Amino acid sequence: MVCQPAAGVRLRPVAKGGFGLQPHRSSNEEVQWQEHVARIFEYFDSVGAAAAEYSLGIVKRHLAGKTILEVGPADGHMTHGLVDDFDLTLVEPSETLCQKLRRSFPQARVIRTLVEDFVPTQRFDNILLCHLLDHVRDPEQVVRIAGSWLSPGGKIIAIAPNSDSLHRQAAVRMGLLPAANAFSERDQVQGKRKIFNREEFRRLFSNAGLEVEFFGGYWLKVVSNRQIEQQWTPEMIDAFFALGERYPEIAAEMCLVACL
Repeated sequence: MVCQPAAGVRLRPVAKGGFGLQPHRSSNEEVQWQEHVARIFEYFDSVGAAAAEYSLGIVKRHLAGKTILEVGPADGHMTHGLVDDFDLTLVEPSETLCQKLRRSFPQARVIRTLVEDFVPTQRFDNILLCHLLDHVRDPEQVVRIAGSWLSPGGKIIAIAPNSDSLHRQAAVRMGLLPAANAFSERDQVQGKRKIFNREEFRRLFSNAGLEVEFFGGYWLKVVSNRQIEQQWTPEMIDAFFALGERYPEIAAEMCLVACL
């Protein structure tokens, strides 16, 4: 399935595969688009849910203090593992998802806004940008402003797909993608704007004046989600999640921790 844009939202050709979103639109258009994606896309299918759970374990290794700003929590798959132990603020532009978050996590503060328009009333010990920077209009701007919201000793923890993932390289060899950083059909449905390589991802943080204290990965992914769901056992899935930590350069997902 290839998603269709919401009314008034345009897609434009992208040089290396598929269609991408206009990088600079009004906030109202952007909110409309994010609402559209929220209503048609299932964020956490079976293997996606397992990957989110594994990434939560990695995130927890790096958390400090008691306050967390989670930006773009979607329907809260990671939030559920944090809400009992931390003071949580959730920023999400989709009203559909905000309603779900308020029902599921009444103890958390849920703020409906784009991250670019968010005006915090406090600083945070931890800011989670998990599967966010590949979706936003200006990822460098988002990293810069997020850094200004950190408490002393605070951390930004960011997760994003790796364009050099083994499965993307294989897709190029098989002619399924024109380039490793091209958008798959699933990427288009999700509304992604950029598939970073590791150097590009690191540069977002170093250019913002932040120090990268950890840069790893997880999920050595060799086939598609559908093939994994149809053919792999839970034990195989978990083993390949862990192998991605051993081989982060070709893992499907990148995880980076940055501080002031």
